[in-house]
Amino acid sequence: MITEEQLKQFCEVAQLIFREGTGLAAELKDLLQKGAKGRNDICELIQSAENESAETEQKEFYQGTLETHQQLFERILDIAKIVGELPGEAAKASQPVRRQLSEIQSRLSGPTTGKPLQADEALTLSEAKISAQLEPCLERFYAGLAPLSLYPVLQEYLDACEAFLGHKIGSLELGQRARRIAEAAGDGVAEMVVPFIGAMRELWKQLTTSQGKKDKEELMAATSTTARTYALRRLDAALGAKLGLSHKFIQLSTESVVESFHSLEHQLSNVLTTIARVQARATNP
Repeated sequence: MITEEQLKQFCEVAQLIFREGTGLAAELKDLLQKGAKGRNDICELIQSAENESAETEQKEFYQGTLETHQQLFERILDIAKIVGELPGEAAKASQPVRRQLSEIQSRLSGPTTGKPLQADEALTLSEAKISAQLEPCLERFYAGLAPLSLYPVLQEYLDACEAFLGHKIGSLELGQRARRIAEAAGDGVAEMVVPFIGAMRELWKQLTTSQGKKDKEELMAATSTTARTYALRRLDAALGAKLGLSHKFIQLSTESVVESFHSLEHQLSNVLTTIARVQARATNP
């Protein structure tokens, strides 16, 4: 169990992540709408090129690229939906802990008050106080962390759309906010409280490593729709692989939520057992 000082540090980290994550989620929602416009504009251009093409093979190439690009955005929307559900998962996982904390609070107003405690009992009741403050901090931590997995893939999708269309479709100045969340999540005290945080940090590094710089440069330099479509196809393939990493990040986050509150639930079960023992001794000295 963490100390009161470590709890204080973690609560500060959780609050920062929650504040930045809330802002990031709002910005991502706006950018998803702009991403939809970028997708539609690209689809119109490729559809027009397909209609003008006389060769069957070329038509199939355009059609295949079009379908892949549309599917990518649908997958991004699916991730956005899951990201939006993660705070609710944290709240759901915390319900048993909240019930235990309520029961503990109720029992502590009973015959344990003013009774001498053994060393292990005093330690256990101290842990209960820490757990009571840790529970809401964990909820804030996960609520703020949730949108982090969506940022890198949405950024690369919009970058590809802008390179293909040759103009901006949305501001991507939210990168600094995402980095602040990632840095705070990597704080040493978070590793003591949040399961799998090391693995999530490693996935984040992979998510933010751009692999399509050359293709993006070719896409921006290309003058014909055909050349740009070839470059877009390669960028979309790389982004498809990165979407798998994003799903893994979300999966780890969800497992971490469950494990965090399961651990708290186990600790509080021990607290309730200790309180019952103290009350029994107080009632039957």
